[in-house]
Amino acid sequence: MLKNLNFDKLKIIALSLIMIFIPSLKLLSYVLYLAKIVDNSFFINQVYVLWIMIPFLLILYIYGLVKKKDKINYIDIIFYILAFWGLISTIFAINKEVSILGETKRNEGLLTLISYYLIFLNCKSIKNEKHKKLLINIFLALGIFQVLYSIIQIYSKLGIVKRFSTPYLAMGLCANP
Repeated sequence: MLKNLNFDKLKIIALSLIMIFIPSLKLLSYVLYLAKIVDNSFFINQVYVLWIMIPFLLILYIYGLVKKKDKINYIDIIFYILAFWGLISTIFAINKEVSILGETKRNEGLLTLISYYLIFLNCKSIKNEKHKKLLINIFLALGIFQVLYSIIQIYSKLGIVKRFSTPYLAMGLCANP
Protein backbone atom coordinates (compact mmCIF):
# COMPACT_ATOMS: atom_id res chain seq x y z
CA MET A 1 0.00 0.00 0.00
CA LEU A 2 2.80 2.45 0.83
CA LYS A 3 4.29 1.98 -2.62
CA ASN A 4 1.11 3.39 -4.17
CA LEU A 5 1.29 6.58 -2.10
CA ASN A 6 2.94 9.52 -3.77
CA PHE A 7 4.78 11.28 -0.97
CA ASP A 8 5.51 14.35 -3.11
CA LYS A 9 1.77 14.88 -3.55
CA LEU A 10 1.21 14.30 0.16
CA LYS A 11 3.80 17.00 0.82
CA ILE A 12 1.98 19.43 -1.49
CA ILE A 13 -1.36 18.59 0.14
CA ALA A 14 0.06 19.11 3.64
CA LEU A 15 1.66 22.45 2.75
CA SER A 16 -1.49 23.61 0.94
CA LEU A 17 -3.67 22.68 3.89
CA ILE A 18 -1.44 24.64 6.25
CA MET A 19 -1.61 27.74 4.04
CA ILE A 20 -5.38 27.49 3.59
CA PHE A 21 -6.42 26.46 7.11
CA ILE A 22 -4.58 29.16 9.06
CA PRO A 23 -6.35 32.20 7.56
CA SER A 24 -9.60 30.24 7.14
CA LEU A 25 -9.73 29.39 10.83
CA LYS A 26 -9.04 33.00 11.77
CA LEU A 27 -11.79 34.16 9.41
CA LEU A 28 -14.15 31.61 10.94
CA SER A 29 -13.34 32.83 14.45
CA TYR A 30 -14.03 36.45 13.38
CA VAL A 31 -17.35 35.49 11.77
CA LEU A 32 -18.41 33.61 14.92
CA TYR A 33 -17.32 36.57 17.05
CA LEU A 34 -19.19 39.11 14.93
CA ALA A 35 -22.28 36.88 14.95
CA LYS A 36 -22.00 36.92 18.76
CA ILE A 37 -21.74 33.12 18.89
CA VAL A 38 -18.45 33.38 20.80
CA ASP A 39 -17.20 36.23 22.97
CA ASN A 40 -13.54 36.10 21.95
CA SER A 41 -12.34 36.33 18.34
CA PHE A 42 -9.12 34.56 19.34
CA PHE A 43 -10.80 31.37 20.55
CA ILE A 44 -9.46 29.56 17.47
CA ASN A 45 -5.69 29.70 17.53
CA GLN A 46 -4.15 29.11 14.13
CA VAL A 47 -0.96 27.76 15.68
CA TYR A 48 -2.73 24.48 16.44
CA VAL A 49 -2.72 23.76 12.70
CA LEU A 50 1.06 24.07 12.76
CA TRP A 51 1.45 21.89 15.84
CA ILE A 52 -0.84 19.17 14.47
CA MET A 53 1.15 19.06 11.24
CA ILE A 54 4.59 18.65 12.91
CA PRO A 55 4.58 14.81 12.99
CA PHE A 56 3.26 14.57 9.44
CA LEU A 57 5.82 17.08 8.09
CA LEU A 58 8.59 15.32 9.98
CA ILE A 59 7.62 11.95 8.51
CA LEU A 60 7.51 13.40 4.99
CA TYR A 61 10.90 15.05 5.44
CA ILE A 62 12.56 11.94 6.88
CA TYR A 63 10.96 9.73 4.22
CA GLY A 64 12.45 11.94 1.50
CA LEU A 65 15.90 11.59 3.08
CA VAL A 66 15.63 7.83 3.64
CA LYS A 67 14.39 7.15 0.09
CA LYS A 68 17.19 9.39 -1.26
CA LYS A 69 14.67 11.72 -2.93
CA ASP A 70 16.16 14.61 -0.96
CA LYS A 71 19.69 15.29 0.18
CA ILE A 72 20.98 17.00 3.27
CA ASN A 73 22.79 20.20 2.35
CA TYR A 74 24.11 23.22 4.22
CA ILE A 75 20.59 24.70 4.54
CA ASP A 76 19.38 21.56 6.34
CA ILE A 77 22.42 21.66 8.63
CA ILE A 78 21.74 25.31 9.50
CA PHE A 79 18.17 24.42 10.44
CA TYR A 80 19.39 21.45 12.51
CA ILE A 81 21.71 23.81 14.39
CA LEU A 82 18.87 26.31 14.95
CA ALA A 83 16.59 23.54 16.24
CA PHE A 84 19.40 22.24 18.48
CA TRP A 85 19.97 25.69 20.01
CA GLY A 86 16.21 26.11 20.44
CA LEU A 87 16.12 22.80 22.29
CA ILE A 88 19.09 23.79 24.47
CA SER A 89 17.48 27.14 25.33
CA THR A 90 14.24 25.31 26.18
CA ILE A 91 16.05 22.88 28.46
CA PHE A 92 17.67 25.75 30.39
CA ALA A 93 14.63 28.07 30.28
CA ILE A 94 13.25 29.42 33.52
CA ASN A 95 9.69 28.82 32.32
CA LYS A 96 9.77 25.69 30.17
CA GLU A 97 6.09 25.85 29.28
CA VAL A 98 6.49 29.33 27.77
CA SER A 99 9.65 28.20 26.03
CA ILE A 100 7.88 25.25 24.41
CA LEU A 101 4.45 26.76 23.73
CA GLY A 102 5.14 30.50 23.76
CA GLU A 103 3.20 33.22 25.54
CA THR A 104 -0.57 32.96 25.77
CA LYS A 105 -2.25 33.98 22.49
CA ARG A 106 1.16 34.42 20.81
CA ASN A 107 2.38 30.81 20.80
CA GLU A 108 5.82 31.57 19.39
CA GLY A 109 7.65 28.86 21.29
CA LEU A 110 9.83 25.96 20.22
CA LEU A 111 6.94 23.94 18.74
CA THR A 112 6.02 26.77 16.39
CA LEU A 113 9.64 27.29 15.36
CA ILE A 114 10.04 23.59 14.62
CA SER A 115 6.89 23.64 12.51
CA TYR A 116 8.27 26.62 10.53
CA TYR A 117 11.55 24.76 10.02
CA LEU A 118 9.75 21.65 8.81
CA ILE A 119 7.58 23.67 6.45
CA PHE A 120 10.69 25.25 4.96
CA LEU A 121 12.62 21.98 4.71
CA ASN A 122 9.69 20.29 2.98
CA CYS A 123 9.16 23.24 0.62
CA LYS A 124 12.79 23.41 -0.44
CA SER A 125 12.74 19.82 -1.63
CA ILE A 126 9.84 20.28 -4.06
CA LYS A 127 11.23 19.71 -7.52
CA ASN A 128 8.11 19.68 -9.70
CA GLU A 129 7.55 23.15 -11.19
CA LYS A 130 3.80 22.57 -11.39
CA HIS A 131 3.68 21.88 -7.65
CA LYS A 132 5.81 24.96 -6.90
CA LYS A 133 3.47 27.13 -8.97
CA LEU A 134 0.44 25.69 -7.19
CA LEU A 135 1.86 26.59 -3.77
CA ILE A 136 2.87 30.06 -4.98
CA ASN A 137 -0.62 30.64 -6.43
CA ILE A 138 -2.26 29.61 -3.15
CA PHE A 139 0.10 31.91 -1.28
CA LEU A 140 -0.61 34.82 -3.64
CA ALA A 141 -4.39 34.31 -3.54
CA LEU A 142 -4.37 34.30 0.26
CA GLY A 143 -2.06 37.32 0.29
CA ILE A 144 -4.37 39.28 -2.01
CA PHE A 145 -7.32 38.37 0.22
CA GLN A 146 -5.38 39.55 3.29
CA VAL A 147 -4.50 42.85 1.58
CA LEU A 148 -8.11 43.48 0.58
CA TYR A 149 -9.29 42.59 4.07
CA SER A 150 -6.72 44.98 5.57
CA ILE A 151 -7.74 47.82 3.25
CA ILE A 152 -11.37 47.27 4.26
CA GLN A 153 -10.27 47.37 7.93
CA ILE A 154 -8.86 50.85 7.49
CA TYR A 155 -11.11 52.53 4.96
CA SER A 156 -14.58 51.10 5.54
CA LYS A 157 -17.16 51.06 8.25
CA LEU A 158 -18.42 47.56 7.45
CA GLY A 159 -19.60 45.72 10.54
CA ILE A 160 -18.32 42.39 9.25
CA VAL A 161 -14.68 43.41 9.60
CA LYS A 162 -12.85 42.90 12.89
CA ARG A 163 -11.23 46.13 14.05
CA PHE A 164 -8.47 46.46 16.61
CA SER A 165 -7.34 49.15 19.01
CA THR A 166 -5.35 51.16 16.46
CA PRO A 167 -7.84 52.42 13.86
CA TYR A 168 -5.27 53.56 11.28
CA LEU A 169 -3.42 50.23 11.32
CA ALA A 170 -4.44 47.19 9.30
CA MET A 171 -4.11 43.96 11.25
CA GLY A 172 -5.13 41.27 8.74
CA LEU A 173 -6.69 38.00 9.82
CA CYS A 174 -4.01 36.92 12.29
CA ALA A 175 -3.98 40.31 14.08
CA ASN A 176 -0.45 41.16 13.01
CA PRO A 177 0.08 44.75 11.89
